[in-house]
Amino acid sequence: MEFLRAFGNTIEFIRQNPESYPTVFGSRRRAVVHRFPYNVIYRIEGHTILVIACIHGKRDPRRWKRRI
Repeated sequence: MEFLRAFGNTIEFIRQNPESYPTVFGSRRRAVVHRFPYNVIYRIEGHTILVIACIHGKRDPRRWKRRI
């Protein structure tokens, strides 16, 4: 439950401040889930935020790059 709450808070912050996180690969951005070693990878498409992955911070970044 705590992870889902933290993930939801991260998604809400992204929704309100989509450009506040750094770009990590082209136009993709990475937000860290507070208190958990997970990253939310997303991109902004006009007025839409597309979440590409929620991946453990120690995983090989090539895993989420295959999704784009």
